[in-house]
Amino acid sequence: MPRDPGPTRQAIADAALRLFADRGVAGATIADITAAAGQRNSSAVQYHFGSRQQLLGAALAPLTRRVRDRRAALVEVAAGGGDVRAAADAFVAPLAELLTGDWQGRAFLRIIADLAADPSRTPAEISALVGETGAAAANALLVARSGLERALARARLGVAETMVIYALAAQARLLDSGTRARARRPDPALFAANLTDMYLAALTAPPSAEVVTLLGPPPETGPSGVG
Repeated sequence: MPRDPGPTRQAIADAALRLFADRGVAGATIADITAAAGQRNSSAVQYHFGSRQQLLGAALAPLTRRVRDRRAALVEVAAGGGDVRAAADAFVAPLAELLTGDWQGRAFLRIIADLAADPSRTPAEISALVGETGAAAANALLVARSGLERALARARLGVAETMVIYALAAQARLLDSGTRARARRPDPALFAANLTDMYLAALTAPPSAEVVTLLGPPPETGPSGVG
């Protein structure tokens, strides 16, 4: 009877997730991952996953699905009312909840922050690696309720998303660190709620006169506000 490849694949994926988080996506070598997974065959990664990129995608996939499913549920709730904070929470909460779960969730946060910080990767490449997280639906709802001109809302959204991702990754590193850092660990619920507040504030703060001037008049072909 052929040997079940499932446990070997899982061991490699777990080793990759941990090392990509600890050493960075560019810093963890295939040889390191193979050894950490307890594999003697140097071609084990290629045999089970193909390329390094495919291994990264496979390691992230279960966490991506977890975020996507949770976000879809929150978006459905938020869409049923007019609360702008519920729309912001639909983006932040599925990621923040990974902080208090298993180590894989925190590794996911650290890896996506590492990918976002890599100037050699385009947003499209990062999206292809991470997969569909449902962020677009949450953000579309938030932009529609922000009260800002669409171009400004979209510009702020990119910065606000980066803030959330980096803040969560920093907190994940802190939670995974030694006991000496325990005193610096905030209450998880407070951290998540405050992060949602900051994310929402970045999207809904009234633009200054300087920003309005630099933006110029809205396009004549569309509404001046977000619709």
